[in-house]
Formats: sequence, structure tokens, C-alpha cells
Amino acid sequence: MLVEDQDEVRRLMKDVLVRAHVRQVYEHQSAETALKFISRSYDFVDVVLCDWKLDGEMTGLDLLQKVRKANIDVFFLMISGLNDAKAIQRAKEQGVDGYILKPFSPEQIEVKLRILLSQKVVA
Repeated sequence: MLVEDQDEVRRLMKDVLVRAHVRQVYEHQSAETALKFISRSYDFVDVVLCDWKLDGEMTGLDLLQKVRKANIDVFFLMISGLNDAKAIQRAKEQGVDGYILKPFSPEQIEVKLRILLSQKVVA
């Protein structure tokens, strides 16, 4: 699942995921719609790629907190321009599985996804 409020960035990220052979990409512009979707369709989601700063009431960190509190078993990758040790630590404390700094390359996303999904297969 891809959560990004900027249309162009979301399209680019979806292209990266498709090139990485992700079969289904569920796209959301806000954390609120993403939370509604994942709450009822979590069986269809293996990984959440979410921007930290989103339009709306909830941030990406808020979404992460709610997903973890609901015990929804998905990998969560936070994407952010915040290269701040405190921000990264807050995300880790909330259970983020990976943190990708902007600007990023398509290869960075592909590598993170492969690492996470290989853990799921092994586990």
C-alpha cells in the first residue's frame, strides 16, 4: 500500500513498485483513507510505504501508530525528508520497519522491499 498525498510523487513511486514486480499497489492520498482500507483489507497488504507529512488530520507517524496499535501485521516503511535523529528514533519507537530519506532512488525502495519481503517468507 502506498500513502502519498502528492499525485506526481505517488505516480513515480507506483512506477518504482511496478518495476520491482509488486503485483498490486493500493494507492491512498491520506492516512485516513489508508487506515480505513487497511483496517478492513489487511490480508491484502504486505507492506505500507508512507510519507511522513501528509495532507489531512493524520501524519504518516499517526498512521503507523494506529496500525501497530491495531496489531495489523504489515511491514511499514516511512518515507521522509526529515533527516533528524529524533524523528527517526520516534518512528523506530512506534515500530517502523524501515526509513527512507528523500530524495531517494528507485533502487533504495527496491532493496528495502526485497529485504522486508524476504523476512516474511523466512518467518
